[in-house]
Amino acid sequence: MDKYVTISQLAKLFDINQHTIRHYEDKELLQPALIDKNGYRKYDVSKAYDLAFILLFKQLDLSLKEIKEMKKLNEPKESIHFFEEKLIDIDQKISDLQQVKENISHQLTLLNQDFTETSLEIKNPIYLKKLIELKHEEEITLQDILKFSDAIHFFSNTICYKIKEATYDVFYLVDEKSLDSIPSGNYKIKWLFADNEKELNCQLEKVSESTYDDFYVLEEIRHLVTSHQKLAWKVMIRND
Repeated sequence: MDKYVTISQLAKLFDINQHTIRHYEDKELLQPALIDKNGYRKYDVSKAYDLAFILLFKQLDLSLKEIKEMKKLNEPKESIHFFEEKLIDIDQKISDLQQVKENISHQLTLLNQDFTETSLEIKNPIYLKKLIELKHEEEITLQDILKFSDAIHFFSNTICYKIKEATYDVFYLVDEKSLDSIPSGNYKIKWLFADNEKELNCQLEKVSESTYDDFYVLEEIRHLVTSHQKLAWKVMIRND
């Protein structure tokens, strides 16, 4: 039985294109075991392992130049260090993807929001992280946001405002326990809808004028969801 396979058979074995194998040959990463008298490339088990090695490191996002350097490593310690570094990189990517997943879940929650809700019972505190305190006449700007150590959360998390007599605090929601929170209890819900921030702020001023206690406002839909989405704020007024 012939111990060699053709380039098409090798490509089929690894579910890749023949041109990919030829490209690796051009980059001197892989060579056929032999070329027969008819000019056909032939590959054996050893060459299949070489190809598997290349494909493994391609999965690790290495460039062909880096893979070529890896093939030159002779000391186990060098390989161990390399793989340890790669594990750290992979853990970071997993963490980044988890954040992406959470952001997508959050956007789905916003899109599925029940705007008929008129009351809410909060059984456990909703924890918040404070970003800034501003006067009523002041608006939060990008310059303010740039000062935050975790500014990206402003655009990917639910933002909460605590409206007080002369000032308001800006928070974003967090999962872990923190100093600030929306306390547990019963709340009356009022929805505010608008096409722009100015219109929304006018509505909010009217709510503030008719409410003597501090209250909370959650940004439930913002421009991040879709470019044509209306703004929606969920006003939460303590009802007990």
